[in-house]
Amino acid sequence: MTRVLVVDDHDDNMYYLQALFGARGFDVVTARHGAEALTLARNQPPDVIVSDLLMPVMDGYTLLRHWKADARLRHAPFIVYTATYTEAEDERLALDLGADAFILKPAEPDEFLARLDEVLTRSQPARPRTEDDPDGVDSAPELLKHYSETLIRKLEEKTLQLEDANAALQADIAERERVEAALRASEQEFRVLVESLPQMVWIGDRHGNIVEFNERWFEYTGAARDEVEPDDWLRHLHPDDVAVATDRWREAVRAEVPLDLECRLRRADGTYRWMLGRAHPLLDESGAVVKWLGTGTDIDDLKRAEAQMLRSQRMESIGTLAGGIAHDLNNLLAPILIGTGLLQSDDLDDDTRRIVETMASSAQRGADLVRRVLSFARGIEGVRARVDLRSVIEETRSIAVTTFPKSIEVTTAVPTDLWEIVGDRTQLEQVLLNLCVNARDAISDRGRITIEAENVEVAHRPDRSESGRPHVAIRVTDDGRGIPPELVDRVFEPFLTTKEVGQGSGLGLSTVAAIVTSHGGWVDVESSLGDGSRFDVYVPVGDVDGAALPTPSATARPERGDGQLILVIDDEEPIRTMIGQVLEMHGYRVLTAGDGVAGLALFGERHHEIALVVTDATMPTMRSSTLAARVREIEPAVPVVAMSGLAPELTETEPGAAPQRFLAKPFRADDLLVAVQAALAR
Repeated sequence: MTRVLVVDDHDDNMYYLQALFGARGFDVVTARHGAEALTLARNQPPDVIVSDLLMPVMDGYTLLRHWKADARLRHAPFIVYTATYTEAEDERLALDLGADAFILKPAEPDEFLARLDEVLTRSQPARPRTEDDPDGVDSAPELLKHYSETLIRKLEEKTLQLEDANAALQADIAERERVEAALRASEQEFRVLVESLPQMVWIGDRHGNIVEFNERWFEYTGAARDEVEPDDWLRHLHPDDVAVATDRWREAVRAEVPLDLECRLRRADGTYRWMLGRAHPLLDESGAVVKWLGTGTDIDDLKRAEAQMLRSQRMESIGTLAGGIAHDLNNLLAPILIGTGLLQSDDLDDDTRRIVETMASSAQRGADLVRRVLSFARGIEGVRARVDLRSVIEETRSIAVTTFPKSIEVTTAVPTDLWEIVGDRTQLEQVLLNLCVNARDAISDRGRITIEAENVEVAHRPDRSESGRPHVAIRVTDDGRGIPPELVDRVFEPFLTTKEVGQGSGLGLSTVAAIVTSHGGWVDVESSLGDGSRFDVYVPVGDVDGAALPTPSATARPERGDGQLILVIDDEEPIRTMIGQVLEMHGYRVLTAGDGVAGLALFGERHHEIALVVTDATMPTMRSSTLAARVREIEPAVPVVAMSGLAPELTETEPGAAPQRFLAKPFRADDLLVAVQAALAR
């Protein structure tokens, strides 16, 4: 079997030659440099040697010289296989030193084997070409000079290659350092940006495990910085949101799609606030997810604002509905009030008189209640006048005693010399009633509500500054469950409520604060859990916005008519009938019509006789302002009195067509007669 010695310091070349020669059935021995090859060959000489030229320890040229100088080895052919020494001088030197073949890398397998076969079939291996000593190479000065020059030239070439490679390496290192510096700067900018954001920011691996949070997360949740676990964020969610959040997050990770999720997150103080969590996958060049980036934004205030807007819209709808209901109820109450006025006379016995008076009082209270609901729902500003707070407190107590559970005791303590104030009685009644209702709801079973009042010469505002004027202080105290400390300073915020869903709108105390503030006062609150609550209402005494304190005027006494013809127009037949009877009983003549069109036609026929028009303000076919304008076109001197179940602020009028008088339904017979008398006197 042919024994081949392969000498090369590159594994790839050595593996190639081993495979090539092994396939031919040769016995292949390998060495990594010339010194190792000489040792192996002298122990067991090969049949042929294939050697590289550029190698460590001993190069191929030196190996060739020693090979041809050794009597035991020189008979084995020496084949040079090189990729470095490729010039003609390199080949000539190798051949001069005794090489049998000079093959350049890479060589095709068939070509290489053909050259090998050619060398093996020669009768004699090549010998060194020397003139002085045919049997050796050491005495050939020209050959040695040539060999030295070749080595020096290759060394210079390698040096230049190394310098070029070193320069390229230095450039590559500089570029890498520049890129790394840019990456560090970019990462630092990213870190600064992340830590500067008001949102919580987190990073997750490709499996959706959260591995990093920014500082905002730890500040917001109070979580420990050294205890970040993949699912740690779930511990901070509201228990009712954990299952939904887990399912949606897992589905987003599985589908590799972005996620928007609203859930409640527990803050460091233990309270829960709504958060919007957003997650986006980060993809590599192949489109595979490498990590997840996400943010958490506190949207609790936004959700509260949205809820308040929806509640405001609902309240606006309720106000519109209340206006319609008020109109209908006032139309129903109007005949009762007018009729009780007709029934009252000196001829009635005491029992009958009490019945009629009770009917009149009840109808009037119903009218006041409707007016109060309308004022609250639509924000209508009431009339400011002298208000006796003692009677307001007593009426509130009476309502509370009548409507509250019997297990709740309602008491008052009001001095007889309590100062009067200037304000809207209906609104002030609303203030006290709201405070009492709140107190009632705070008492779970048995309890007491106390309403007190006192004159205060110098009142101190919530900021401890002196008010500079006398006030009346009204105190409502209960022994209920109290208000949580964290909510005491927020009780007057609109829509804030501690009651169960459906048991409160959160508008009661905000309405109290708004009404008291509009009167120039303020409200203080003291409360503690388990010890009840106390609300102090301060209302200024005397002038309001610079106006003098009004004095009550004497009630006008209606006089009898003198046969004047009055046109009464109303689409409600009972009201039309009652008004006609009242006017006829007091010396007037009456014409009636069921709508504006019929009334205007009647007026056109008898406008020379008609002295006054009394019309409903809101009828299906024609508004009172339109009717008044048409009446004035026909007979400018005829006055118009308008009636409506709505307040005058809610009654539409055309420019220059407003009626001379307005009567708010329901009204008493005397109110009607006084308005008619005043209109005719113009």
